[in-house]
Amino acid sequence: MLYLRLCIVFCFVLYVSNLQSQSNRADSLYQLFLETDSIPKKLNYLFRSAQYEIVQTNYEQSKQKLDTLEQLAKIHKNPLYIHFANAGYARISASQGQYENAIAIYEKLINNYNSLIDPTFKEKIKINHIYYNLGLCYESIGEIDKQLQSYEKAIDAAKLEDDPLGRALGYTSIAYLQYTEYQDINACINFNRLSLKYALESNNYSIQNNSYINLINNFIETNQLDSAKNYIQLLDKNTKDDPILSNKTQFILIESQLFEKQNQLLKALKKSEAAYALAKEKQFNFRDQFYANIIESLGHLYQKLGQPEKAEQFYKEFIAYQEKNSSYNNFLAQTYEFLYLLYEEQDQADSAFVYIKKHTLLKDSLNTISNELKAKNLVIQAKLEDQKLKNDLLKEKEQSTAATSQFLKYILIGIGIALVLISLLSMRLFHTLRKNERLSEALQSSNENLQQKTTELHKSNNYLKTLAYSIAHDIQSPLKRVIYHLKEAQTSSTTRIPFTNTIADSIHPSINKAHESAQRLQSFSNNIMLLHHVEHNLQLMEEVDMNKVLRDVQDNLKVTTQSINAQISVASLPSIHGYQVRMVQLFQNLVENALKYRHPNRACQISIAYKQLDDMHQFLIQDNGRGIEYDMQQHLFTIFETGHPNQGKGIGLAVSWQIAQFYGGNLSLKSTSPQGTTFEVLLPV
Repeated sequence: MLYLRLCIVFCFVLYVSNLQSQSNRADSLYQLFLETDSIPKKLNYLFRSAQYEIVQTNYEQSKQKLDTLEQLAKIHKNPLYIHFANAGYARISASQGQYENAIAIYEKLINNYNSLIDPTFKEKIKINHIYYNLGLCYESIGEIDKQLQSYEKAIDAAKLEDDPLGRALGYTSIAYLQYTEYQDINACINFNRLSLKYALESNNYSIQNNSYINLINNFIETNQLDSAKNYIQLLDKNTKDDPILSNKTQFILIESQLFEKQNQLLKALKKSEAAYALAKEKQFNFRDQFYANIIESLGHLYQKLGQPEKAEQFYKEFIAYQEKNSSYNNFLAQTYEFLYLLYEEQDQADSAFVYIKKHTLLKDSLNTISNELKAKNLVIQAKLEDQKLKNDLLKEKEQSTAATSQFLKYILIGIGIALVLISLLSMRLFHTLRKNERLSEALQSSNENLQQKTTELHKSNNYLKTLAYSIAHDIQSPLKRVIYHLKEAQTSSTTRIPFTNTIADSIHPSINKAHESAQRLQSFSNNIMLLHHVEHNLQLMEEVDMNKVLRDVQDNLKVTTQSINAQISVASLPSIHGYQVRMVQLFQNLVENALKYRHPNRACQISIAYKQLDDMHQFLIQDNGRGIEYDMQQHLFTIFETGHPNQGKGIGLAVSWQIAQFYGGNLSLKSTSPQGTTFEVLLPV
């Protein structure tokens, strides 16, 4: 939801003025002001020149030009440019952090506007702009209730002025308040829908697209992923005419968030890294905070992908920025929690304690502020309702002065009935709220228990995997000694110890079987270590030429293929994002599987084909071997399971499946015994 705030600020910059960024524009307009004799043109040129100075933060030059503008407008009795000059003063005060002064100027402008009778003057001013700027100033000094009232007045004014863009901006601003201050995501979605409705009535693609962005973020946060995808498609069609999103930075980061929600972490990381690169080279008014949001996203993704050092780097960079900006404490508290979890996973208890303490203190502070704001809002609403009721009663009293006592009697009866109904409804509402509160507490308790169980299960799984690896590793040394002594026993039984023929004949088979069993056990332990190595040591992706991968596979299996006269045909293959060693391992296991389970009555033929499917690379490895029975196919990618009983170790396909899954892809098969087998490998584009 940080995008929501950034979009609001940037939309208004575009909406209020269509200023260019050339540094010499202000000077050019000022020169035109000096050269013309027409008073309307002089006022216009001077005002626009002062506006450009404000954009370039040349406040002293801007003030001088605004002073001249105000004096000239007063001499020629032009209230329009007097208004514009004062609006310029207010913008300068707000830009320099003098919010109280800016508020005083804006309120004066509103009072002057309301007291004017001249419709020509009013038609040339969008008073909803003033209300919106006033709301931003109230936000900066923490007057949230006045900020909300200003935005509501901005919407009412935009409605009277027939200004759909002003209404869109006002609803977007209220949506931001609903999310950040009142934590009401449903209200936020409703107001963003209204913002989009009025943005679409205009021809301003920038504000339309920012309304799409706000809704997409709402849907992603509430797990309405289908709705998010639909709006992303609409946004993609609209961005071609949008000067803000032509660099695709915000759009790319939204796609990253969606992939993260779908647990496609590598795709999400790829998108976030692309957004990070673009944000560093592009310059926006909100660039610093937008950049901070990207690095926080990268930190979270690296943590999920098991790269704690990179996660820690980006989190600390994000915190360094956020601690200077108190407007975004919700995001800072969340990052404290992320770092706490990161250090806890690494058993760095001291560092974990520091950040959980920071998180707790900041969260308690935010909750206190939020509760105070809610209470203040309720008080204001109660006062407004009370005032409204008083006004209604006064109006009734004035209208009923000449009425008969019978009419007054009916009025009093009606009021009594209304009060009874209100009392009944209030009681029902109270009981409903109490019931919802109890259900909420029960749900929260259930969620906490579920989270605790999930954490315990995760730790248990990690412990079992580590235990399996440790056992497989520790058994290697004694197995090697057993195999060595059995081999010595084989030799000794025939050469060193003078056994009788009968004893030698009986002991040889036993020693041989013991030797084979020990070797098989050693192979199993090696394979367990191999599977553990694949799961925990896969590298980040790099550019891999798949043609070279298949050449390496063919070279590695050259002796086998020549010995059985096997034919391997390979199509032209692309380069993909992967890791060279793991790609060779994946495809070598599949080709070796086809060689091992070839048909005894026909020459072995293996073909490798390729096709691109939208966002996936499809590789098809097809053979004419013995095939695999259907009931064996269901467990083929499980460790120690094979398609042919008593043959193979059941490790190769499990490793290949593990590699494909890690890179966001999949491995599957189609087989009809005894016609052959086709393995399908899907890897992300």
